[in-house]
Amino acid sequence: MYRNQNGLSVGGPYSHILCCHGSIELVKVKCGMRGDVGPACNVVGYLDRTLLGINHLHPRPVYQRTPDCSTKSPDYGPLPPGAPNWCKAPFDPEGLLSSLSSVGSCFIGLHFGHVLVHRKEHYSRIWHWFFPALGLLAVGLMLHILGMEFNKPLYSFSYLCFTGGAAGLVLTGFYLLVDVYGWRQPTVLLEWMGMHALLMYTLVACGVLPAALQGFYWGSPDNNLIAWIVVHGPWHYFQGFN
Repeated sequence: MYRNQNGLSVGGPYSHILCCHGSIELVKVKCGMRGDVGPACNVVGYLDRTLLGINHLHPRPVYQRTPDCSTKSPDYGPLPPGAPNWCKAPFDPEGLLSSLSSVGSCFIGLHFGHVLVHRKEHYSRIWHWFFPALGLLAVGLMLHILGMEFNKPLYSFSYLCFTGGAAGLVLTGFYLLVDVYGWRQPTVLLEWMGMHALLMYTLVACGVLPAALQGFYWGSPDNNLIAWIVVHGPWHYFQGFN
């Protein structure tokens, strides 16, 4: 879910061209509101449109799955009656500004890796993982509460801090479980997944694993495990994730 609240952007009027089945349509979207993190006028899309151009952006952004833009939400579908014009606009979730935030995630991971290489004692590793991760988690939550909400499509700074901190705490927990206390058997499956990370990414990113899981349903094909996770997932506690 995108929120039109204080925080991230400034933009101006723009237009985009739609070409479907041989027809061309020029649609204009009016911007001008500071602090807009909605799909129409956020700063991420504004910079990409200005510097890269409309034709170089992703034509099917994630916000086309919202109730405003799809009759089959949370999936892609036909536009509902009275859908806003920005539903037809392209948007790249891996644009210029979002890429800068993702670089920040890389540096957080680099810190954890450096600790693993240069610190040999269990206590030292846990100290240099746990407290920075806890600090990142606290900063992310504080920013979210103060108005810079978690927003994955825009890769907001609060989202960067929260996810980086959460990953650090999970890493610390598994390190204690496996390397310190020697409880390796409960994590054999996770170890296998880590050793075949590229395969797991391909299965998930290409939709192979979700398609396979959708084959298990009760009552009707729409009542499957993936649909249940989408509707009841814990991310609904954080509106910016949707």
